[in-house]
Amino acid sequence: MKVGVIDYGVGNLGSVMRALEVLRVTPLLVNRAADMHAADCLILPSVGNFADCVRILEAGHWITALKEEVVGYNKPLLGVCAGMELLADSSTEGSTNGEPVMGLGFVPGQVQHLGAMGCQCRVPHVGWNAVTSADAQDHLFHEIPPDTDFYLSTAMPSKLKTPLT
Repeated sequence: MKVGVIDYGVGNLGSVMRALEVLRVTPLLVNRAADMHAADCLILPSVGNFADCVRILEAGHWITALKEEVVGYNKPLLGVCAGMELLADSSTEGSTNGEPVMGLGFVPGQVQHLGAMGCQCRVPHVGWNAVTSADAQDHLFHEIPPDTDFYLSTAMPSKLKTPLT
């Protein structure tokens, strides 16, 4: 299996490449949008501001190519860090006029900065946090005890079907 790691200039490539090597997977570094088709699945690592990342993706013609691969060819895509946030419909992070910046649109919802959601944690915030489902019947948390620690980044989708507290 060829795992393509997208290098559009804003990613934590070293960590992702090393993790794949530990898993005995030979990563394929993809540094041109046109080369994504050679991979069986894709990883979009990213760090930084949502709006800045989108601008860089647009400038490199990555957005159209990603949509073609994921939607057109049903190619699996994993977003890491801000790359996960880019999978959402939109975000207001980095918006100059307060209007949402469009993301890739693979995951419904708008990413919001934790501070905008009332979080009192230091931002940027990356680390382990206790997460509890607001709906005890939610299958996502089936067999996961309340207040289980999850690794979280600085923002989360705000319109999940299951609100997290």
